[in-house]
Amino acid sequence: MLTGEHRHPAEPPGIGAVGPQAGPKGGRTTHRSGQPARRRRTVSIAVTLGIGIGGLVAVAVISVLAVAVLASFRNTFELLGEKAELSIGLVEARVRGHLDPAVDQLAFLASLEEAGAVDPGDTDDLIGLFAGATAAAPQVLAIVRIGTDMQMIGIGREGDELEPLQQELRGDPQVVEAFDRLRASTGPYWGDLIFIDSEATSAVNLRYPVRRDSRLTAMLVAPVSVDELSRLLVRIGENDQTGTPFILYGTDSVLAHPTFVDTPPTMTADRLVPPLAEAGDRVLAALWSGGEDFRVTPGGVRARSIDIGDGEHMVLYRRLEGYAAEPLTLGIHYPEGTIAEPMERLVGSSALGVLLMLVAVVAGVMLGRRIARPIIHLAEQATTLAHRLEFGSTQDLPPSRITELDDQIGAFNRLLHGLRWLEPYVPRQLVRRLARFGPSAGLPSVERDLTVMFTDVVGFTSAAEHLPASQTAAFLNEHFALLGGCVEAEGGTIDKFIGDALMAFWGAPERQHDHPARACRAALAIAETVRTDNARRREAGRPAVRLRVGIHTGRMVVGDIGAPGRMNYTIVGDAVNIGNRLEELGKLLAPDEDVVVLLSGETAGRLGGDFPLKPLGPQPVRGRAEAIMVYRLV
Repeated sequence: MLTGEHRHPAEPPGIGAVGPQAGPKGGRTTHRSGQPARRRRTVSIAVTLGIGIGGLVAVAVISVLAVAVLASFRNTFELLGEKAELSIGLVEARVRGHLDPAVDQLAFLASLEEAGAVDPGDTDDLIGLFAGATAAAPQVLAIVRIGTDMQMIGIGREGDELEPLQQELRGDPQVVEAFDRLRASTGPYWGDLIFIDSEATSAVNLRYPVRRDSRLTAMLVAPVSVDELSRLLVRIGENDQTGTPFILYGTDSVLAHPTFVDTPPTMTADRLVPPLAEAGDRVLAALWSGGEDFRVTPGGVRARSIDIGDGEHMVLYRRLEGYAAEPLTLGIHYPEGTIAEPMERLVGSSALGVLLMLVAVVAGVMLGRRIARPIIHLAEQATTLAHRLEFGSTQDLPPSRITELDDQIGAFNRLLHGLRWLEPYVPRQLVRRLARFGPSAGLPSVERDLTVMFTDVVGFTSAAEHLPASQTAAFLNEHFALLGGCVEAEGGTIDKFIGDALMAFWGAPERQHDHPARACRAALAIAETVRTDNARRREAGRPAVRLRVGIHTGRMVVGDIGAPGRMNYTIVGDAVNIGNRLEELGKLLAPDEDVVVLLSGETAGRLGGDFPLKPLGPQPVRGRAEAIMVYRLV
């Protein structure tokens, strides 16, 4: 039974010629002279609290005034926030009202075909149906159906007329990409902007899947004009005399603006929307060139103050996702005085009270923040450490001048240094489980369906005999870093590194119902990574790495195994041996290839149709009387 033993195969000469690896960091903090750093002078927390009490007395004297001023500020900010939310909400409602009918139309048409009420082979029936749907939504410039046979049929606008559309789209990369995306998604999506020649305008376009028996058979496409959006903004601007609404495509281009109604921008297939600087709006031209950006409402409305020479302007905006390949930015900009006037009145009436309050509050706030800062940092770092268990990315806390806090910070930093040393030796998933459930939960040995993977570098042992120890270690560190990243990306647990071999498994400690597929995806990623690395090695004149991978699924014993003072979370059983034997079989079935991945029939039988498997038939394996069915993945 395989319990961790594994032999070292050989590797081509020179394979370990890689750069040295950096060692772990740690050790005591010292001066450059080598002497331990002298303890910083600190202040007792009792003294600090004594000073704070005096500040609290001063604050209590003017508490009534402070409460009144704060309440006034809060009410004013709430009113401004409501105005911002209403203004941007109006723009958003108009945009959704312009674009959502296209979704409803295509959903209706798709449901007819999916229910069998429409014959996709009846061209006249389809064109008539699409013409009625297009006429009911004036902003929709066309509705077309593209089948998986790449035949397009539909209806499009030519001025005030509707014209039938038919075209062969076989080989069109955009159509192929759209079908691939719809197959991978569960619903419709809005694609990139397109140019409509007949209307000389740009349009956002909706792509809606049609499925029969859970199989994608066609997609419906509906481009929606953006010209009408500018007219919608004009009507919004008429209701709000002080503001100028706008819609950006992403952050650097203008999709709709009131000035586009009278002076439409020139748009071509290569210039779908004008940049900010060419929109005829000086505020938008300077939108991202300066100013502070801050959130105004919990609903996501943000604000920027822009100075363009004739005075400051306040820009309110919110991002709207899901209606194009880029997020839309909905906004309104106002002269600064329109927004600032209520605040100026409030500040003027409260100036005297605020001045009196600041005398007592400033000292207390500064002192309180100074005390709280290290406590907050300690809590944040401890929380991050507990949730992410990423000791290497957690920074040491700076020392504090408060004695008690400085002692706590020193203890935390020493604990962190110890955890950094421990981190590389324990599987991260295992640590997270123990942290979540506590060590009392334990990891008792159980029998469970798991998938095991073995990898092995061809020719490593013979090559390592002629390499310095530093180069051998450097190669292994680099190699295992590449493979380990692929395993952990699919939720695998790295059991151990055995010489140049890696042993990993899926399905424990956390249950993973798709553990065979996870292991195969990890193997495909490993193959791609090794081939990419080999291309670089060959360009540098270094020999390529040849790797064998074996994967098997079956019943295995998993849990804590070892002595009371040294436990190892691992897997054992005959099924583990089969994974190892499959890896060994690779040298017979594909001896000269960079990467070969072999699966047992048990693993292959639990995969869907997404993996390119090649049956190799029954194969004898060492240690088993009967041959096993073997498949090749790559």
